[in-house]
Amino acid sequence: MEVFKMQLEAKYVFILNAIVALLFGVSFVVAPTMIMEILRQPTTLVIGEGGVVMGVHYGIALIALAILMLLIRNQPHSDFRQNVFLFFILLWTGTFIYQVYVVFAFGFENLMMVMTIASDIIFIALYVYQYYTNMSS
Repeated sequence: MEVFKMQLEAKYVFILNAIVALLFGVSFVVAPTMIMEILRQPTTLVIGEGGVVMGVHYGIALIALAILMLLIRNQPHSDFRQNVFLFFILLWTGTFIYQVYVVFAFGFENLMMVMTIASDIIFIALYVYQYYTNMSS
């Protein structure tokens, strides 16, 4: 009797991450001040309209990442796709480090920040899994 083995395809990881990135990206473009207040981001660190402008640019970058994920989701495995996995591991690790810094520096009082940190950990784990399972391909 063969043990049930589940194979997680990269396509589904890309689609899930693209949906999350698109939702956050559109919300940062449309209402950056509101989103930063919900996430309790330190908008006072950037003086004036700089925080809003940075939020909009961050949203545009997230939308671009979502488009990238949707464009490469069905591509066959290659060195480029392996490097994309590595890029997303580094991206979500950097985001995780920044968000943990914000929690420790400005207080741990927001459930939404806990959820975003948890999603960072989930995406890091998914991309590390994809990176190592596709390494031999």
